[in-house]
Amino acid sequence: MSKFQRVKAARWVSFFWLSALLLAVVLGQCPAQAAEQRFALVIGNDEYKSAKLATPANDAGLVANALTGAGFAVTGARNLDQATLRESFREFLGQVAAAGPDAVAVVYLAGFGVQFAGENYFVPVDADIARDVDVPLQAVRVSDFAQPLAALPGRVKIIIVDAARQNPFARGGDPLATGLALVDPWPEQVYEWHREGFDLPAGTELLAEGDMFEVQAFRHGRSYALQFHPDVTHATMHRWMASGHDRLAMPGAKPRDTHFADRAVYDYSARAWLSVFLERWIAG
Repeated sequence: MSKFQRVKAARWVSFFWLSALLLAVVLGQCPAQAAEQRFALVIGNDEYKSAKLATPANDAGLVANALTGAGFAVTGARNLDQATLRESFREFLGQVAAAGPDAVAVVYLAGFGVQFAGENYFVPVDADIARDVDVPLQAVRVSDFAQPLAALPGRVKIIIVDAARQNPFARGGDPLATGLALVDPWPEQVYEWHREGFDLPAGTELLAEGDMFEVQAFRHGRSYALQFHPDVTHATMHRWMASGHDRLAMPGAKPRDTHFADRAVYDYSARAWLSVFLERWIAG
């Protein structure tokens, strides 16, 4: 197979961390295409059992108004407990799924956020986090929002987490890490030039998967293996297509001109992901 194609992140997250109001302004300047349907889920939590926050509900209201002005159908809510938070997201996923590949989806979460074991969590108002090990039970992983949303067809899918605040949780046990964990900007599509697949090796962790060849990236300890090519250059593509021009006629392959047209669209995000990934891997 030789083409840019969409690869789903099994562990790497497929969403952006952006300024919410800036995002709303930018989207408002981009007129919706004829079939495009825009949806937003906006949540502001400020009435926690252990603390009262001053700004999340107001910020959520401003974001909701901006997104409404940008043509989004906005579902807004505040002070959600864990069960209601998860149910609200399930209903939002149903909306986006029903809209199909022309959907644009934005999720905005304001309130307390914490990180635990390298994962980011959004905290519902009924959370009782006395120790660090309570976090996975009492809060909702951001990846539980991101991964189901990333798996749906759609033009754009964005999650904004406005939650890196000083928090009152986990006064017993080990202290929680400050702030939120860095998230890799997973590219929308990546380049593939191969015709063979393989099974996931024993003892490894699947990180990304594709439709035609399932295993696209995996990890064993601190060693990573990629089946796709975030490092591909314009010159490399020319060489591969000259030496392997017969592959362009194989099932699933795209025409030569499409390779270079897709590279102009998707190469920047793939290289941005590779840069962040390498920096984090080298840093350990």
